[in-house]
Amino acid sequence: MSASSRTGNLLFVSGQVCFDPQGKLIAKGKLGAGVSIEQGQAAARGCGINLLAQVKAALGDLDKVVRVVRLGGFINSAPDFLDGPKVLNGASDLMVAVFGDKGRHAPHHRRRRLAAGRCRRRGRGNFSRSRRMSAPDWLTARPVAHRGLHDISRGIVENMPAAAEAAITGNFAIECDIQLTADGEAMVHHDDELGRLTEGSGTLKTKTAAELKAVHFKNTAERMMTLTDLCDPSSPAACRW
Repeated sequence: MSASSRTGNLLFVSGQVCFDPQGKLIAKGKLGAGVSIEQGQAAARGCGINLLAQVKAALGDLDKVVRVVRLGGFINSAPDFLDGPKVLNGASDLMVAVFGDKGRHAPHHRRRRLAAGRCRRRGRGNFSRSRRMSAPDWLTARPVAHRGLHDISRGIVENMPAAAEAAITGNFAIECDIQLTADGEAMVHHDDELGRLTEGSGTLKTKTAAELKAVHFKNTAERMMTLTDLCDPSSPAACRW
């Protein structure tokens, strides 16, 4: 089984245990109960090195990493041990050393990492990590436009092409509604019937995509669009783009 999985431009790497190059655990036991913070940091760094090896094996070259998106760690610790973030710094600092600013997954806010304490861990390793690496600089958190970015004062209503265009221009993600047509196409529309926001009448499921793509929104030249139109503005079938 592979230790990594790639979806689009994201690479997910499974948790790595703190083995050294000879296959021995860098630290054993529990943080706060026989294992020091310094030993934990060394173990975290070892996990980070193993993660980088998996990333290189998956991508072929660490230079392909654009950004470290997320770091998550599980620490085998005593119930009263509260310095998990300090331990995780062993791996976080390694990412910065290797990638520079691209490795700063949570700048100035280290508590944003996942640092979960555990009282027991199989194999007695005291640290494991998971990592998400990205390869696109456009992949960032963004607000979501519900059915597009609509503005009644400008005649832009939900799910019309202009609402989608406004959302994309404003760097919003888009949440939309889908209704299936009689010929199995997915139309971007909330209501299952025409008439509330559009011209015409009747249920969408009884009409073909071609018929619905000819339907105008009220008081506008905008027409209904398919999901393909929304996702591929360059499509020849697009209503407006």
